[in-house]
Amino acid sequence: MVFGEGCIINPTCSIICERKEENFKIIFGDYNIIEERTVIVFKPTSEKENVMRIGNYNIFGIKSYIGNSQIGDGNVIEAKAEIKDALIGNYNIIGSDTKITKKNIGSHYRIFYPGVMK
Repeated sequence: MVFGEGCIINPTCSIICERKEENFKIIFGDYNIIEERTVIVFKPTSEKENVMRIGNYNIFGIKSYIGNSQIGDGNVIEAKAEIKDALIGNYNIIGSDTKITKKNIGSHYRIFYPGVMK
């Protein structure tokens, strides 16, 4: 894992990269906040896909889950939201208990959809 400047990481969160080789990693930008019991997981599916990037100034709410996703800058992922295999642009709000799977979300969206968005 690589953390940028000013990141706040709660000690009860889990950040996991399942491949331990040096070229597989999760890269966090600056000033991200990762709250209690958040889970961030990177399970690379190929040699080509070796980096999971999380931009700057993101907030990951309590018990949120991020799996194999690329996250841009300035996003708020609220409590219990789940994002799997997705590409999230910049300055979005993903509401509590929203589940996003295999989607590309642009920038400046507010998504408050309790349930699964496929």
